[in-house]
Amino acid sequence: MQTKTISGPSGRPITLFRNGSSEVKLYSTKRVKNGIEYPGFSVAYYEGGERTQKFFSKHDEAKAHAKNTLTRLVNGLTAAQDMRPVEIEESAMAREEFKSVGVGLLEGAKEYRRAHELLGGKGTVLEAVQYFLKLGVATPHKAKVLDVCRKLVAAKKNGRSYSAPSRRFTPAL
Repeated sequence: MQTKTISGPSGRPITLFRNGSSEVKLYSTKRVKNGIEYPGFSVAYYEGGERTQKFFSKHDEAKAHAKNTLTRLVNGLTAAQDMRPVEIEESAMAREEFKSVGVGLLEGAKEYRRAHELLGGKGTVLEAVQYFLKLGVATPHKAKVLDVCRKLVAAKKNGRSYSAPSRRFTPAL
Protein backbone atom coordinates (compact mmCIF):
# COMPACT_ATOMS: atom_id res chain seq x y z
CA MET A 1 0.00 0.00 0.00
CA GLN A 2 1.28 3.43 -0.93
CA THR A 3 0.40 6.55 1.05
CA LYS A 4 0.91 10.04 -0.31
CA THR A 5 -0.25 13.47 0.86
CA ILE A 6 -1.08 16.08 -1.76
CA SER A 7 -2.66 19.51 -1.69
CA GLY A 8 -6.28 19.58 -2.82
CA PRO A 9 -8.00 22.29 -4.91
CA SER A 10 -8.98 24.19 -1.75
CA GLY A 11 -5.43 24.02 -0.41
CA ARG A 12 -6.36 21.43 2.24
CA PRO A 13 -4.27 18.26 2.39
CA ILE A 14 -5.57 15.04 0.84
CA THR A 15 -4.03 11.73 1.86
CA LEU A 16 -4.14 9.12 -0.92
CA PHE A 17 -4.04 5.44 -0.07
CA ARG A 18 -3.25 3.34 -3.16
CA ASN A 19 -2.80 -0.31 -3.97
CA GLY A 20 -2.68 -1.18 -7.66
CA SER A 21 -5.59 0.56 -9.36
CA SER A 22 -7.57 0.97 -6.13
CA GLU A 23 -7.53 4.32 -4.36
CA VAL A 24 -9.07 5.77 -1.21
CA LYS A 25 -8.85 9.47 -0.32
CA LEU A 26 -8.84 11.02 3.15
CA TYR A 27 -9.88 14.68 3.23
CA SER A 28 -9.83 17.24 6.01
CA THR A 29 -13.39 18.65 6.01
CA LYS A 30 -15.82 20.79 7.91
CA ARG A 31 -19.44 19.90 8.45
CA VAL A 32 -22.23 22.25 9.49
CA LYS A 33 -25.07 20.85 11.56
CA ASN A 34 -27.74 23.06 13.16
CA GLY A 35 -25.62 26.10 12.37
CA ILE A 36 -22.56 24.72 14.20
CA GLU A 37 -19.38 23.98 12.25
CA TYR A 38 -17.63 20.69 13.09
CA PRO A 39 -14.11 19.89 11.85
CA GLY A 40 -13.64 16.34 10.67
CA PHE A 41 -12.39 13.98 8.01
CA SER A 42 -14.01 12.37 5.00
CA VAL A 43 -13.00 9.07 3.46
CA ALA A 44 -13.97 8.82 -0.20
CA TYR A 45 -13.64 6.03 -2.75
CA TYR A 46 -15.31 4.55 -5.83
CA GLU A 47 -17.03 1.20 -5.63
CA GLY A 48 -19.00 -0.29 -8.49
CA GLY A 49 -18.74 2.99 -10.39
CA GLU A 50 -20.33 5.01 -7.58
CA ARG A 51 -18.57 7.42 -5.24
CA THR A 52 -18.93 6.65 -1.56
CA GLN A 53 -18.05 9.07 1.21
CA LYS A 54 -18.03 8.65 5.00
CA PHE A 55 -17.46 11.34 7.62
CA PHE A 56 -15.39 10.92 10.82
CA SER A 57 -14.70 13.30 13.68
CA LYS A 58 -11.35 11.68 14.55
CA HIS A 59 -8.39 11.41 12.19
CA ASP A 60 -7.28 8.01 13.54
CA GLU A 61 -10.73 6.49 12.89
CA ALA A 62 -10.84 7.94 9.38
CA LYS A 63 -7.35 6.66 8.58
CA ALA A 64 -8.16 3.15 9.87
CA HIS A 65 -11.39 3.11 7.83
CA ALA A 66 -9.50 4.27 4.71
CA LYS A 67 -6.94 1.47 5.08
CA ASN A 68 -9.60 -1.18 5.73
CA THR A 69 -11.65 0.03 2.78
CA LEU A 70 -8.63 -0.12 0.48
CA THR A 71 -7.89 -3.67 1.60
CA ARG A 72 -11.51 -4.67 0.92
CA LEU A 73 -11.47 -2.99 -2.51
CA VAL A 74 -8.26 -4.77 -3.46
CA ASN A 75 -9.58 -8.13 -2.27
CA GLY A 76 -13.01 -7.62 -3.84
CA LEU A 77 -14.82 -8.16 -0.53
CA THR A 78 -16.69 -4.89 -0.22
CA ALA A 79 -20.23 -6.22 -0.71
CA ALA A 80 -19.91 -8.87 2.00
CA GLN A 81 -18.00 -6.58 4.32
CA ASP A 82 -20.71 -3.92 4.11
CA MET A 83 -23.33 -6.36 5.40
CA ARG A 84 -24.58 -5.91 8.93
CA PRO A 85 -23.86 -8.83 11.31
CA VAL A 86 -27.53 -9.87 11.34
CA GLU A 87 -27.54 -9.99 7.50
CA ILE A 88 -24.42 -12.18 7.49
CA GLU A 89 -26.03 -14.53 10.01
CA GLU A 90 -29.29 -14.70 8.04
CA SER A 91 -27.38 -15.39 4.83
CA ALA A 92 -25.52 -18.29 6.45
CA MET A 93 -28.77 -19.69 7.86
CA ALA A 94 -30.51 -19.38 4.48
CA ARG A 95 -27.60 -21.15 2.78
CA GLU A 96 -27.90 -24.03 5.30
CA GLU A 97 -31.68 -24.27 4.80
CA PHE A 98 -31.27 -24.60 1.03
CA LYS A 99 -28.27 -26.91 1.40
CA SER A 100 -30.40 -29.31 3.50
CA VAL A 101 -32.61 -29.90 0.43
CA GLY A 102 -29.78 -29.91 -2.11
CA VAL A 103 -30.32 -26.43 -3.53
CA GLY A 104 -27.82 -23.59 -3.72
CA LEU A 105 -28.64 -20.25 -2.12
CA LEU A 106 -28.83 -18.29 -5.38
CA GLU A 107 -30.83 -20.99 -7.19
CA GLY A 108 -33.30 -21.21 -4.30
CA ALA A 109 -33.69 -17.46 -4.05
CA LYS A 110 -34.30 -17.09 -7.79
CA GLU A 111 -36.83 -19.92 -7.85
CA TYR A 112 -38.68 -18.52 -4.85
CA ARG A 113 -38.80 -15.01 -6.35
CA ARG A 114 -40.16 -16.32 -9.66
CA ALA A 115 -42.75 -18.55 -7.96
CA HIS A 116 -43.81 -15.61 -5.79
CA GLU A 117 -44.22 -13.47 -8.92
CA LEU A 118 -46.32 -16.17 -10.59
CA LEU A 119 -48.66 -16.24 -7.60
CA GLY A 120 -49.22 -12.53 -8.12
CA GLY A 121 -49.94 -11.74 -4.49
CA LYS A 122 -52.62 -14.44 -4.22
CA GLY A 123 -51.01 -16.28 -1.34
CA THR A 124 -47.62 -17.62 -0.44
CA VAL A 125 -45.58 -20.30 -2.18
CA LEU A 126 -46.14 -22.56 0.84
CA GLU A 127 -49.92 -22.08 0.57
CA ALA A 128 -49.76 -22.96 -3.14
CA VAL A 129 -47.87 -26.17 -2.39
CA GLN A 130 -50.23 -27.07 0.47
CA TYR A 131 -53.22 -26.52 -1.82
CA PHE A 132 -51.60 -28.65 -4.51
CA LEU A 133 -51.02 -31.46 -2.02
CA LYS A 134 -54.59 -31.12 -0.67
CA LEU A 135 -55.92 -31.92 -4.13
CA GLY A 136 -55.02 -35.55 -3.54
CA VAL A 137 -51.37 -35.80 -4.41
CA ALA A 138 -49.93 -37.98 -1.61
CA THR A 139 -46.31 -37.60 -2.65
CA PRO A 140 -45.31 -34.47 -4.50
CA HIS A 141 -44.17 -34.95 -8.06
CA LYS A 142 -40.43 -34.31 -8.22
CA ALA A 143 -40.68 -30.90 -9.84
CA LYS A 144 -39.49 -27.45 -8.95
CA VAL A 145 -41.95 -25.19 -7.20
CA LEU A 146 -41.54 -22.75 -10.06
CA ASP A 147 -42.65 -25.35 -12.64
CA VAL A 148 -45.69 -26.35 -10.59
CA CYS A 149 -46.69 -22.71 -10.09
CA ARG A 150 -46.37 -22.04 -13.82
CA LYS A 151 -48.67 -24.95 -14.64
CA LEU A 152 -51.23 -23.97 -12.02
CA VAL A 153 -51.24 -20.34 -13.19
CA ALA A 154 -51.51 -21.44 -16.83
CA ALA A 155 -54.46 -23.68 -15.95
CA LYS A 156 -56.18 -20.83 -14.12
CA LYS A 157 -55.61 -18.43 -17.04
CA ASN A 158 -57.11 -20.97 -19.43
CA GLY A 159 -60.24 -21.20 -17.30
CA ARG A 160 -59.55 -24.72 -16.07
CA SER A 161 -59.81 -25.73 -12.46
CA TYR A 162 -56.73 -26.53 -10.45
CA SER A 163 -57.67 -30.21 -10.44
CA ALA A 164 -57.03 -30.54 -14.20
CA PRO A 165 -53.25 -30.14 -13.95
CA SER A 166 -53.26 -32.23 -10.78
CA ARG A 167 -54.85 -35.13 -12.69
CA ARG A 168 -51.97 -34.87 -15.17
CA PHE A 169 -49.37 -35.15 -12.40
CA THR A 170 -51.12 -37.87 -10.34
CA PRO A 171 -50.62 -40.84 -12.75
CA ALA A 172 -46.88 -40.16 -12.87
CA LEU A 173 -46.69 -40.75 -9.12
